[in-house]
Amino acid sequence: MRREGAGLASVYPRQVTPTLPERTLLPLIDDALLCYLPYPLVRTPFPQAAAANGQVMAFRREAYRAAGGHAAVRGEVLEDVRLAQRAKAQGVRLAVALGGRWVAVRMYRSYAEMVEGLGKNLIEFHAQSRWLLLFSYLAHLLAYTLCWPLALLDPGWLLIGGMGLLERVVLNLKTGREGWEFLLVPLAPLLSLPIYWRSAQRRYTWKGREYAR
Repeated sequence: MRREGAGLASVYPRQVTPTLPERTLLPLIDDALLCYLPYPLVRTPFPQAAAANGQVMAFRREAYRAAGGHAAVRGEVLEDVRLAQRAKAQGVRLAVALGGRWVAVRMYRSYAEMVEGLGKNLIEFHAQSRWLLLFSYLAHLLAYTLCWPLALLDPGWLLIGGMGLLERVVLNLKTGREGWEFLLVPLAPLLSLPIYWRSAQRRYTWKGREYAR
């Protein structure tokens, strides 16, 4: 916070992933952050170019008050990101970091918990559009999974599949994950299908409470 002169600093912990579904899907949280929000954008004045992780957020008092505090986002599913956007809209500077070897978390204890938790949030990253959610799933399925059988018909698809594997190799190097995990990339769209389906529903439950989108 001091080095960046930030009013809000947030950390994305290293994902502890002992099971195969966790190893396949949870690193995609870091993947999305690093691919879709290049860090220089965080320093721009645009409120939408903001990210935060509710597990680790540190505010200066005046920044928290300027954003309206958690009371201002009590109706939001992605309250951490919305709070960061509100803070940035008030001129608060953000700082975002990866946890590396300092901060780690095991977010979910089972595949069912992953479907429930990630399904709660996914549509929020797609402008709350079910059509965009569908397009996103089909695009990922094609680029990461179907590209391999399609390569039997056209070798050009090997380039698409190889880029997907390379993306995960770079992510593993950046976040200190085990190198062999890049082999799990083709499984990700298949394991994420229930997550997309859950996120498309108009009603969902989270920690025993029911919500409507």
